[in-house]
Amino acid sequence: MKYFSSNLEFLRKRNGLKQLEIQEKLGIERTTWSNYERGRSFPNLKLFHEISKYFGISEYDLLNTDLTKLNYPPSEKLIISNGTPHEKKFLTDSAITNHYCTYCILKDEIIHSKEQIIEALQGQIEALKIAAFHMEERIKHLSAG
Repeated sequence: MKYFSSNLEFLRKRNGLKQLEIQEKLGIERTTWSNYERGRSFPNLKLFHEISKYFGISEYDLLNTDLTKLNYPPSEKLIISNGTPHEKKFLTDSAITNHYCTYCILKDEIIHSKEQIIEALQGQIEALKIAAFHMEERIKHLSAG
C-alpha cells in the first residue's frame, strides 16, 4: 500500500488523463479519485481490481512497486470501456492486438527487477549455507579437541 496513491497519480499523468476522465470511466464521485491520489482513502476491493485492470498493472505492483522509478514510455493507447480511445497516436485494431504494449514493457521491467532481487537473495542464502557449514565444521573440530 506504500506506493498506491503516488502510482495512481503517476499512471494518470503518464497517460495524459484528467481525473474527471477516470472518475467518469470508473463511475466514482468527483473527489473520490483525488482522495485516492492523496492517500486519504482507499477503494473497495472491486474498484481496486478495476483500477489495476484499467491501467493494465497487477494489483500487487500497484500497491508495492514504485512505478515512478521505472523508466518506460507513456502508453500509446489506453482503451476506455465504451470502446473510445484516449490516445495521442492512433493505432489500427490489428496493430493493437499485435502491439507489444507499454504496460507489457513495464511488467517486464518489474519482473526483471524482482528477478535481480531473487538472484541476490539466492546468493545470500548460499553464502549463509557456506558460513553455517564452516561454523559446524569448526564446532566439530573444537568439540573433538
